[in-house]
Amino acid sequence: MRKLHSLRSRKGNVKLVLLAVVVLAVVAFVALGFAANPTGERADSTSYVLATVERGDLAVEVTDRGNLESSSNVEHRCEVEGRVGGGTSGGTTILWIIEEGTQVKEGELLVELDSSNLEDMEKTQRIAYENALSTYELAKSEKETAEKTIKEHKEGIFIQEEKTNQSLVTVEEENLKRAQELVKHSEMLYRKGFETKEAMEAARFSVTSATLNLESAQLALSVYLAVTKDRTLTELNGLLESKRAALRAEKTKVEQEKERLDTVVTQLGNCNINAKAEGMVVYYKPARSWGRQEDDIQEGTAVRERQKLIILPDLENMQVRMLVHESKIDWIKAGQPARIRIDAFADQVLTGIVTTVATTPEQGPWYDRAKRNYPVNIKIDEPIEGLKPGMTAETTILVEKIIEVVKVPVQSVRTVGQNSECYVVKPGSDKPEKRLVTLGRSNDEHIQILSG
Repeated sequence: MRKLHSLRSRKGNVKLVLLAVVVLAVVAFVALGFAANPTGERADSTSYVLATVERGDLAVEVTDRGNLESSSNVEHRCEVEGRVGGGTSGGTTILWIIEEGTQVKEGELLVELDSSNLEDMEKTQRIAYENALSTYELAKSEKETAEKTIKEHKEGIFIQEEKTNQSLVTVEEENLKRAQELVKHSEMLYRKGFETKEAMEAARFSVTSATLNLESAQLALSVYLAVTKDRTLTELNGLLESKRAALRAEKTKVEQEKERLDTVVTQLGNCNINAKAEGMVVYYKPARSWGRQEDDIQEGTAVRERQKLIILPDLENMQVRMLVHESKIDWIKAGQPARIRIDAFADQVLTGIVTTVATTPEQGPWYDRAKRNYPVNIKIDEPIEGLKPGMTAETTILVEKIIEVVKVPVQSVRTVGQNSECYVVKPGSDKPEKRLVTLGRSNDEHIQILSG
């Protein structure tokens, strides 16, 4: 029997296909050279390609193309902040980058970014930090002086002032006693005629004067203890709190300036990107949207903060990333086996297993926004030597195996609107008859017929 030829494209162009489906032994055939007339019926056929309807097992498979990548990549990004970078458009310019494909060891220099702007910032910020530190030390000294002044008053000046005032009271008390004794003596002499009245009055006045002086000294002591000492202490404590507040403010400023300086120093260090592990250098190439131009990673281009630059793939853990159309994504589950054929090693078939199935699709290109494909990762069981990220592979995922089903070649069925149809011929007749059919699962060669 001749091989069945497809009379329609994969995109669903409607062309005439005939299949004869008969219970028990059946023969399917495709009419070549007849087309639909205006009424929708088919004209007589002149030649046919025959295909036998089979009952048997159907391996439901999903086949598509994808690209190799490592399932375990060590990523290296630009960690220089955009606001402090020295490149154009807020980015940082690549001065030097290691050649792609180079085998590197951990710690080896991969990328050198422009640090000239950061070096200027580091000098300016270091001056600002030193100035803040100087002001902080001055505030610290003033605070300590205020503390010592309070201690000096409490342990020295207050005690001294109190003793001085108390001493004045004692002196005035002694002066009053002497004045009082002098008055008594003067009055006795006056009575005996040995003292004049004026002298006696002068003695009495000295008592009055001494009394006033004593009261003044006592008042001064009382005011000092009740008011002056407390007011002075309050003023000194207020000054101390002011100095403490100023010190806290200066300390905060020092910390801020130090943090800014540390940030700039860290950013300077980030201008040299070193390998985090041993491996082969691969430049990161993001997927490009239609019409969008991305700058290649090379010397002289500006890179953004957090932009991926280099990956070191683990070549011992390779996987295929393929996109599955939304109509079949429900078929794919983690753990399903797969066959993988790498274009560069077309004579070898590798085995793998589905590891992840995305829950959200990737948006289609601008000319087909309604298209939805879901990323699926298939881990290669035993990678062969020579595999590299970016290689193209054709992967077939075994969804399931259906036992004892009616199956026909996929080219024998066409879709018209919401209906699927075949053309069949009964035994002993050469006239094709259209049949509506209900379809089940399929692979690239056969499709299951559920009814019709």
